[in-house]
Amino acid sequence: MANNETWIEKDPKVLRGHGKTITSEGMEQNFYNAFIGSTRRAIIQTELQGKTQPGGTTRIYFRKKLDGEGVKGNSDFADNIDDALELWQDVDYEVFGNSLKSKNIKLENKLAVDHARTTLKSDLAEWAATKFSKMIDVAYTRDCTNIVACKSDGVYNVNGTGSIQAGDIFSTRAISAARKLAKQGRTADGKKVPKIRPFKVTPMSQNGIALTPLQFYVMTIGPNQAEQLKLDPIWLEAQKHADARGALNNIFTGALGIYDGVVIYERGEFDNEDSGIITSKNTDAGRVITNLDDYNGAGGIETELALFLGAQSGLLPQDDGFDYYEEAVDIGRKLMVGVDRGIGFAKTKFVGKTKKERESVYHDKDFATILVASALV
Repeated sequence: MANNETWIEKDPKVLRGHGKTITSEGMEQNFYNAFIGSTRRAIIQTELQGKTQPGGTTRIYFRKKLDGEGVKGNSDFADNIDDALELWQDVDYEVFGNSLKSKNIKLENKLAVDHARTTLKSDLAEWAATKFSKMIDVAYTRDCTNIVACKSDGVYNVNGTGSIQAGDIFSTRAISAARKLAKQGRTADGKKVPKIRPFKVTPMSQNGIALTPLQFYVMTIGPNQAEQLKLDPIWLEAQKHADARGALNNIFTGALGIYDGVVIYERGEFDNEDSGIITSKNTDAGRVITNLDDYNGAGGIETELALFLGAQSGLLPQDDGFDYYEEAVDIGRKLMVGVDRGIGFAKTKFVGKTKKERESVYHDKDFATILVASALV
C-alpha cells in the first residue's frame, strides 16, 4: 500500500483547482445561479468579501436616487442642497464547511485515490448546491411584508393569507396582479412599498449582432400551482404565441413559460433533502422560519408559497470560493477531503437611521420580493 506522501495532494495550486471545481459545480447545480450577479440589476446581488473574514455581518448600503429640483441659472448650490437617503442592511456572513471520508476499505494505489477524490468532490458540490439553495429559499419566505393572496377569480385586496379558502387557486390573474403591484410600489391593500425593478439581462449574441437587453421579473411556483396554471386557458393561449427569444439566453433554461413580462419556473416542494417551494405545512422549513402558520388561509387551510422576485431582491456576501483540504486517515488507508468558504444571504430589506430614512417607503420593507399564496388543497 502506498504511504501518505505518495497519494495525498499537497500542491497549493492543485488544491486551489479542486476548490474552484467544487465551487463551480456547486453553483451550477444551485437553482438561483442564473440570477446571481455583481450589479444592482441582478435578482441576487453579490458582494465580494475577503478570505480572512472570520464571520459576523457584512453591511451593504442602498442610496436612493436624487429627486430634488437642482439649481438653475445663477442660483447658489447652497440654496438647494439635495438630500440623499442612505439605508443599509446587515447580512450574516459566516465561514462554514463540510468534509467526507472515502468509503473504501483501503486505498492501495493512485487510481483508487483519484477515483475516491472525484467522488468526494462531486458529493461536496451537491451538498453545497442544496445548502445554498435552501438558505435562499428560507430567507426569501421568512417574514414577508408584501403578500398577494389568490382567490378563485383573481386576488384578495388584503396583504396577507388569512382570506384564502379551499379552491382559491393560482392563475394568470395572480401573475398579473403581482406584476402590477411591483410596478406601482403598492401592497394588495394599497399601502406604499418600494417599486420593484425588473431583472435585466443581455441575450447571447448571434452572428455578432448586438441584441437588445431583456427586462423581466422572475416567479417561482410550486408543483400544485404549476398544475393549476396549466389548466388556465389564458396561460395556454399565451404560451402558443410566446416569443422565441427566450431560447437565446440560458436564463430561460427550464422555465415553464413567460406571461406578462414574468418568467415562471416550477420547483419541487422544500423538504429535508431538497430545496424548493415552501408551504405553510412544511415542517422542515418550520424549524427555521418563525411563525410559518401565519401563512395559513382561513380556518388553517394550508397554502403554497410562490415567490415573485425583482432586481436586487437578495444580497449575497461571499468570498471567491471554497478552500479545499485533504489528508490520509485511518492509518493512511482512507482519504478525507474537506471544504470551507465564507458566505451569507438575506432577502433585501433596508433600514434607515434618521427620521426621514425611517419614514421612507424603503425602511424595513421587502425591497423586491412578493409572496404569492394559494390554497394547497
